[in-house]
Amino acid sequence: MDNIVEIQQDYSVFENIINRSIAIPGEKSPFSTKVYVYDRNGNLIYPLSQGLPRVVTPWNEISKLTNSSGILAPAYLPTFQDASKQPAEMAAYSRSDFSGLTVLLVESEAALLQPVQIFRNQIILVGVAALLLTMILTYYVSKGLTTPLKAIRKSINGLSLQTLHPKKMMDAPSHLNELEELKSAFVQMCERLEESLHETVEARSQEIKARMLALQAQMNPHFLYNTLTIISIKADNNNQQEIVKMCSDLSGMMRYIAVEESAPVTIAQEMDYTGKYLDLMKSRHSDQFTCSIDIPVNMNHVRVPRLIIQPIVENCFKHAFNQRPPWHIHIDGKINDNKWELIISDNGIGFDEEVLANIHAKIDHPDRTIADDDPHIGLLNIFHRLKLLYNDLAVFQLSNTEKGAKVRIGGPWPKEN
Repeated sequence: MDNIVEIQQDYSVFENIINRSIAIPGEKSPFSTKVYVYDRNGNLIYPLSQGLPRVVTPWNEISKLTNSSGILAPAYLPTFQDASKQPAEMAAYSRSDFSGLTVLLVESEAALLQPVQIFRNQIILVGVAALLLTMILTYYVSKGLTTPLKAIRKSINGLSLQTLHPKKMMDAPSHLNELEELKSAFVQMCERLEESLHETVEARSQEIKARMLALQAQMNPHFLYNTLTIISIKADNNNQQEIVKMCSDLSGMMRYIAVEESAPVTIAQEMDYTGKYLDLMKSRHSDQFTCSIDIPVNMNHVRVPRLIIQPIVENCFKHAFNQRPPWHIHIDGKINDNKWELIISDNGIGFDEEVLANIHAKIDHPDRTIADDDPHIGLLNIFHRLKLLYNDLAVFQLSNTEKGAKVRIGGPWPKEN
């Protein structure tokens, strides 16, 4: 015998159970989900207060379904008179075979998809922010790349012989070491190019000045040569061999300095020219001075700038021998450490310390222009021409000794020797 026990509860208890079931934790807004409960016959038992007829609820659609649970899209839900003013809704139902009750949950499509829309909007905002951040980083990275290159390009376009050093080049720091090294190498290249060009122009200028000074003494070379030849012939006719020798030496010296070529000469040629000058000075000063020459034979073929020995010897007579004779000049040649050297010394009064300091200052700053009336232009010309031929391997030193002054000149030993 089956026994049936019927238990009755107050409607509010049933209502609270449903409200707790559809409540979202932390959600303070009113419930947006609608709940409908039907019995086996399709009578609406919840909510009783609304008293909705079944024709305005999805019951007619649900009752046709054989599944015990499912979801109805908005297209399958009934259309009401004011449906155009209401948002689209979605319904989910569940039918219990034991109790015969059908529970229907109805939610607006907008409310149901709101979390998805919020997530979509957040993704879009994050994407836009990431895109902006990427664009900002790309801008600064590209700026760091292009600014040094633009500065170098601008400096290259503004280069000329008058403005080799890029002084107006912007200091555009870059976090890329390669670009910094490129810019630094470019500035250093311009500085070296400017220094080399200035040294070359200055040395060439000094060489031209020295040549012009020598050419000024030519006046009319043919007239002077012819005159010396006539004097030499007359002296020979009168058996004045000393005068003949003087004319020959002077003529040889004039021909040597009158050569327009700027190519280097050998030490043998330089010493031949210096020997003629010393012979002429002996004729003038008789036995008041002596000159000793000690140069190795294998140095005779070393090529040197023209007119670098005789002017130093001439300075001995001009400045050093301001005392009673006898005077002595010594020309000594040396070869050591793949270098050749010539040392010209005398027993004169030596260099004045102030003059020596002045010459050294001009040697230490070869970029300074030398005035035509500089009293030391001869020595400075020799220094510039040695540096032009040998660069940093040129040797040029002035000093005082216990007995006088000493000038030391030299350069690298030629590879062909």
